[in-house]
Order: sequence, then C-alpha cells, then structure tokens
Amino acid sequence: MRGAFLVGVAVLAVAAGGCRSGARGNGGACAPEPTPAACTTPDMPTVTRVLVGDTLHGRLACDQGCQCFYFEGVAYTAFDWSFSADGACAVDLAITDPDGQPVPLPNARKGKGYILRKTGLYRGNVCKAAGSESMYAFSYDLRALPPEAEKVWLTPETRKELTVHVPRGSNVLVTIQPTHDCNVVPMVYKVKGPDGKSALGPEVLDGACPALVLDGRSNARRLRFNAAQPGRYVVTISSEPGTEGEAEISTQVFQPKPANRDLYHDNAPCPESCGPTQVADSGR
Repeated sequence: MRGAFLVGVAVLAVAAGGCRSGARGNGGACAPEPTPAACTTPDMPTVTRVLVGDTLHGRLACDQGCQCFYFEGVAYTAFDWSFSADGACAVDLAITDPDGQPVPLPNARKGKGYILRKTGLYRGNVCKAAGSESMYAFSYDLRALPPEAEKVWLTPETRKELTVHVPRGSNVLVTIQPTHDCNVVPMVYKVKGPDGKSALGPEVLDGACPALVLDGRSNARRLRFNAAQPGRYVVTISSEPGTEGEAEISTQVFQPKPANRDLYHDNAPCPESCGPTQVADSGR
C-alpha cells in the first residue's frame, strides 16, 4: 500500500511540473490539482486525527499554505516522531500542546524520547509557501515509562502512592511482593484515574479485562487494570490489619497493539482551536 502511494506521489510530481516553474499559461499562477483518486480509496481513510502507529499522508496543493492534524499525547510518556516532505518549497512542521503552547521539539523531522508535559489533544501544523505542490508523511509513537521497582515498609496506617502515566487502552500490572514469607500482607487501598474517580470500576474499553486484585505466592498481591482514559493513575497501597513489613513494588505497562494504518489527510481547513475531528475507525 505504501509503495503504491509513493508511486502515485511521483506521478503527481511530474504532472505538477508547471507548479514548480510557476508558469502554465495563466499568468504564472499555480492552479490547484484535484485530490488523486488513489489516495481516497477505502484502503486509505481520510482523516484529520492520527493514532499511534499510523502514518498520515498529506498533500499541500500549489495554492495551499497549511494543513492541520491532531493526535493524543500523554504527559510523562516518551514521544517518538517522524516527519518527511517532498516538494520544491520547504515544508515545516510545528506542534502545539493541548493548551495551545508550542512544543519545542529538538528536531522537527525525526526524534525519539521527547518527554511530553501535557495530556490531551496535540495539534500538528504543516505549512509551506504558495506556488508549489508538496507531499508529506507523519507518524508517531508514545512509550510509557513505568516507575522503577522500589522497596517500601507497609503498615495498616501508611498509604504508599504509586503514580504511572499511560496511553489510552494500556494494561497496567502492579506487583506487590513481600520480601519475607511471614510478615506483611499487602492491600490495594484504591486506584484513582485521570478524572479523579476510581479506576477499579466496571468502565473498561471494549475487549479489555476488568480490574482485578489477585493473590500471589508468599502473600504477594497483583493489581491489573485497563486504562480506559489516557493520563495519570495513582495506586494507593497499604497492608492488611495486624500485618506490617517490607515489600517490593514493581510496575509493568502493556500498551495496545497499533493498527499501523496508512491514512490520507482529508484536506479540511485548519480551525482556530482543537475542535471535533474526523477519526477513522480504529478497529480497537
């Protein structure tokens, strides 16, 4: 699919030679080209919002200055991105956070491990000068950074808080393992989601397992829950009445498998703010 798209790009570039020269018998103006049919087939949905793992392909016509797209970001996750463009004029990418503030990426073209500071809808602005057609492609990934394992002393009166920031749809596994067989019995006191409500309720994404607290060997407890919302989850841990002692807490995050789709920008005009956007059916 991607190879076929690139062939289509090459054909368009040849056909738009007049755009590069600026002369097609119309006073030097660059006439806009129609969107190629090959880019709007059901195999390549048209959207303005891209999900993790997808590649968004866009076409800026000769007289078109900018296009905008959106993606969901999560605070304190590692952001990887790739942006490429082809055309006679330079094409620039700028990203703003959910508050509308510029994201100071060290390299607009490609990078790994940039730590985001906000959770919400991010906006990408792709712009060029009028007078030349350009093609571009954008893709990104989010990587959760679970807290490192740590040893804590638990009592019925203490409340140890564990914070984890995860993308939507992630499965989180927290293991509380006593360091000795006959001392503390850990207890999961509560789990608070990004909205401040309990994350142990029945609200899960389609196909996700319900939240569970499982007994393990040697008095271990294993908490498993699905992140129905992106953002910050706080797990509060204590111990059963009459027990106390040292335990090790470790966290694993299993992110949803990306669909890895090829998408085409729907050429919608850029709104003034991050309003409702057309989203392709993700199938998950």
